[in-house]
Amino acid sequence: MIEKVKGCADRVILLGHVKDKSIEKEGKEVTARELALTGKLSSITCANADAIGFIYREGNKCIITFETNNELICGARPAHLRNRKFTISEEAVDGTLTTYWDRIFID
Repeated sequence: MIEKVKGCADRVILLGHVKDKSIEKEGKEVTARELALTGKLSSITCANADAIGFIYREGNKCIITFETNNELICGARPAHLRNRKFTISEEAVDGTLTTYWDRIFID
């Protein structure tokens, strides 16, 4: 289904929830977050993506991280996103919302 959607737009953004997964790394069991899909769909979807980001709130800001670490399965092929995090929106005291998607989509 994702392949059919890709033909309809220049960019396709998939949103999903994360789940905790236990993985073994260097002989130790580590809990990591990954995309919550059944079976191998998570691995297949992530392998075909150009970037995997984790979005979270910090105060009045919405932040997306592409930083790879032991606790979060993220990453990006585009050099300007690789191992970085960005504020993508913030709400001012008066309720005005400012977005910064131009930091992600630079073309």
